[in-house]
Amino acid sequence: MTKRLTALLLILLLALSAAAGCTPKTTTEQPDNATPSPTPSVEQSVPSSSAGDEIVQEEVKIPFGLYRITSTDGKVLSYGIKTNKINYTATDYQERCWTVESFRAADGTLGYTLYAGDLPKSALTLERLLPGGTSKIQPASAVNPDSKQKFMVEEAGDGTFILRSFTNPKFALSSGTDSPTLVAYEEGGENIKWKFEALTEGCDRYVEWRSEGGIFTVRMGPDILQRAKISSERMQEWANDMEKTYYSYIELTGFIPYQHIIFKAYESEEYPGYVMGDYMVISADMVFMYDDIAKMALREKKCNVRDYNFLMLHELGHMFDMGMQWKFEGEAMTDIKIGYVLYDNPEAVAAPSGYNYQNYFNSESLIECYNDCAGHKKMNGKYDIFRTAAIFNEFGVMDNWESMKKTYHWFVESGFKAKDATEMLEKYVEKLSEYSGKDIRSMINDKEWETLVARTKGDE
Repeated sequence: MTKRLTALLLILLLALSAAAGCTPKTTTEQPDNATPSPTPSVEQSVPSSSAGDEIVQEEVKIPFGLYRITSTDGKVLSYGIKTNKINYTATDYQERCWTVESFRAADGTLGYTLYAGDLPKSALTLERLLPGGTSKIQPASAVNPDSKQKFMVEEAGDGTFILRSFTNPKFALSSGTDSPTLVAYEEGGENIKWKFEALTEGCDRYVEWRSEGGIFTVRMGPDILQRAKISSERMQEWANDMEKTYYSYIELTGFIPYQHIIFKAYESEEYPGYVMGDYMVISADMVFMYDDIAKMALREKKCNVRDYNFLMLHELGHMFDMGMQWKFEGEAMTDIKIGYVLYDNPEAVAAPSGYNYQNYFNSESLIECYNDCAGHKKMNGKYDIFRTAAIFNEFGVMDNWESMKKTYHWFVESGFKAKDATEMLEKYVEKLSEYSGKDIRSMINDKEWETLVARTKGDE
């Protein structure tokens, strides 16, 4: 079974469990700046693991991406960045482009969210689900995303689409007045038809590469190719590699945080890279990435290796920890999971930013690298992220990550809720011991265990 089919089966099970009311709830780390993640999309028919019958899923009509949305009489759907009001008069690129993302509801119904601009921060929102109901832009966390921010898309047969309320599809979005309003679907006429023009070139702030399966979007500063001395073809391959790692993380954890992920590196940022809770964007500092991608290109040219980029792997790993009950210490946990990604993609290498182009690690040398970053010292009261990652990677490789996989999947499937990070650590070790048949706690040096526990308590 391919990783993609495995992931799609997990997505289907997630939808079915939601319908049964047993989907584990997750918390957010930074809810004030967050966008809820829609239920991931199933874009092809997949077999049901419970009944064995094939479930036919509706195909995505509008693929994830940037669009200009226009009415049949030429009105361009726009919004005010400062006012968040819908209009047809904006001329700025950002106020005239929309990010469209599909999602799959628990009953299998396909829906769509229309985010304002080229980042999924705020979405087109129906304020009243009544005839004449108005629309505006709201932060996606400001309203119930299961009702007012979701649409059904119907093909009109002439290259246009009709946007119907997801929760009350007898109403559709109409361009018949000064700003879009809801009208009765049966009475909408030509005013409820909209054209979606794909904006494949993005804008002058960045250049973009979309992975082969559409999961991963890489956006870099417009001069990245010249600054980093890397080809556009290689950047496309890198986007494809990140899609592979996405499926590796799903296979390891059994968890699907987002159906699409954007890597954004075309602005100055406070940190080299970071992610926020429940937001499908990895942000990286533009200047940092110029240097890091340049070393990646040089490493591949001079050393003949395929660099997956450590910062990307690290930040993507954080996304697979969001709200999960195994995250006893976030920075170490993401680096633990990198071990499996490299194991699952044996051609891949990576390197912390402090390494020169001649230095890198792969799955076989990762533990040595982590111990090197930790100064080849065991923890004795002073916590170290890399030493922690090295310890648990040793437990991963001892049975080709099978026990670790079962441990992560148990957390997802059981709905276990820990009272604090210490209990997360203890349960993680307990389940790893159960599935491996080894006493994992006894395999951790007592002083290092005490240091780990102190870290989870905030005493270190």
